[in-house]
Amino acid sequence: MLRKVVILFGNELNTENLLKTGKALKEKYNCEIKGLYVRDLRKHEIIPPSVEGLVVDPSSRYIVEEWEKFESEQITILKDKFKSYFDENNLIVKDGVTPDTALEELKGFDLLVLGKGERISPDLKFILKNHYKPIIIVSQEPIKFDKVMIANDKSFKINKSFFRFMSIFEDIKEFDSYSVGLEDEEDNSFSEYLQGSDKVIRTKECQGDELEVLIEEAKEHNLLIMGNLTHSYLVEKITGHIGVKLIESLKIPIFIA
Repeated sequence: MLRKVVILFGNELNTENLLKTGKALKEKYNCEIKGLYVRDLRKHEIIPPSVEGLVVDPSSRYIVEEWEKFESEQITILKDKFKSYFDENNLIVKDGVTPDTALEELKGFDLLVLGKGERISPDLKFILKNHYKPIIIVSQEPIKFDKVMIANDKSFKINKSFFRFMSIFEDIKEFDSYSVGLEDEEDNSFSEYLQGSDKVIRTKECQGDELEVLIEEAKEHNLLIMGNLTHSYLVEKITGHIGVKLIESLKIPIFIA
């Protein structure tokens, strides 16, 4: 069951897709949608604390002032866009450190929706490592539910994400599950659990490069369910685990629990 959703806005180019995703969730599940914009206090870190006898570079203050001016303009633009989709009073603007504030705000919500660019930002990286409730990452396409795929590495992490997805989006009936190079690892937990229910899961065992296979299959779907990233960002890169690369590469929204 989905009751309350918070959307984290920044200076993304995909603000419209975040808003469209929120609208789709509200229309489909009649849930409450709140927006969150954080005026990040880390911009002040470029100015050293005031110390007697210390000459502070005036350019630092200029940079912060210009950033605050830019930020105010972005908030005004966001408010105008937001009120065309939702009640403008549902947009929350807070001062803080963006990922910390987002995770604190998440305490009162079922789901966090946030955007990404071409690369995983430090803030998104922090949220991926520390989120304690489900998230949906939106890139170039807003959310749809008619073609849902699962990146099934047959681990407890994807098992957790899939079952959490089903508990939130109870009306979704069909899923395509893709495993790559794991045909020797028997795992029928999804299909066995869904026996006798009104849900259908189509299991496909694939061969080839895992990342390439999943990216190709994602072209025929509009939402991906994947397991959470328990490894550090650096470990993911070194060991070749595809979680980070998959998030960076896909255009469709990604659900992670």
